[in-house]
Amino acid sequence: MDRTRTHDPLEQNSQQPLKEDFTSKKNFKQELTEPIMSYFSRFKVHIREEPELNDQDKMRYFKKGLKKGLRPIVSMHAPETVTEIVEKIQNFEDSKDTEEEREPEP
Repeated sequence: MDRTRTHDPLEQNSQQPLKEDFTSKKNFKQELTEPIMSYFSRFKVHIREEPELNDQDKMRYFKKGLKKGLRPIVSMHAPETVTEIVEKIQNFEDSKDTEEEREPEP
């Protein structure tokens, strides 16, 4: 079955294969100052359009889009799901926020 989707809502006859959209999923990135929960929410919406994407691919693309400083944290813990990745990074972000709150003002 050839699944296609209307590319331009104004041109109902214009069809683009979903595989072209798949390329953009591989390049989906977390913004520099974006919290992990925001990135996770956007990612879930983004990949919903590709139901054939397996869990391993989802993890790979999610990790690939993380801010560079977060990738070593993920690698160190070897999570098995995207949810586990989010939990580890959320814990890191929370501890980082707590540490910054304790630092004395210069």
